[in-house]
Amino acid sequence: MVTAEINPPRSADPHVVRRHAGVLKGFVDAANVTDSNRAQVAMSSFAAALLVRDAGVEPIVQMTGRDRNRIAIQSDLLGIAAHGLPNVLCMRGDDPKAGDHPDAVNVRDLDGQGILRAALGMREGKKFLSGAEIHCPPDYFVGATASPFAQPMEEEVARTVEKANVGADFVQTQPVFDEAVFARWLAAVRAGGAARLAVIAGVMVLRSGQQAERMSTIPGIAVPARIV
Repeated sequence: MVTAEINPPRSADPHVVRRHAGVLKGFVDAANVTDSNRAQVAMSSFAAALLVRDAGVEPIVQMTGRDRNRIAIQSDLLGIAAHGLPNVLCMRGDDPKAGDHPDAVNVRDLDGQGILRAALGMREGKKFLSGAEIHCPPDYFVGATASPFAQPMEEEVARTVEKANVGADFVQTQPVFDEAVFARWLAAVRAGGAARLAVIAGVMVLRSGQQAERMSTIPGIAVPARIV
C-alpha cells in the first residue's frame, strides 16, 4: 500500500486541494490530509478530505487533539463518518508554540491514544466517552502514529503494541531513513504481540543536504550521517 500527504492550503481555495489530489490520482492508494500541519492555520482536514475524495483519491483524515476537546473530537468523528470518509488517523498534533499562533492554547484534552480509544469506542462499543449510547455508530478505519526512531526504543515499541491492543487498524510511521533501525523496531513490535498490525512506513524524498540536517533535529526522526 502506498500513501502520500496532502497539506491543505492556507486559504479557502478548493482548487489547490483538487490539483494536488489530481497529481496523486492513480499513483497512491490513499492520501493523508493533514490537520493544520506544523501548527499553522490551514483549511480544515475534514473539509479538504471531502475535496480529495471528490477528486478521486481516498483520503485519510488526520485528527489531532491540539485544537479540540473531547466534545469537539467526538463531534468531528461523527461528521467524518456521516460523510462516508473511510479513514481517520489519530494523533497528538504539533505544539502551537512552533506555529503561527504561538499564544494559542494547546488543548490536549485527549492525546493521540486517547483519540484512538474514543474513535474505537464509538465504533465498536457504540458509546461516547460519557457512556451515552450511539444509536447509529460511526464506521471508519482507524489508525495511529508511530515513531520507530524515538529513544528509548523499548518505550516506543510498548506504545505501539498498546495501540494495537486498543484496536488500531493500522499505524503510520515518521519518515524512515535508517532501514536497519526500522527493521529492529518492527521486529520488536511483532514480537511484542502486534503480529497482525498493519504498518505503513513513512518515506520522504529529501531535496537537499540542508533539509536533511533540519530533519535530523526533529524529535523522533533519525537521519544517518551518510544521508546528510
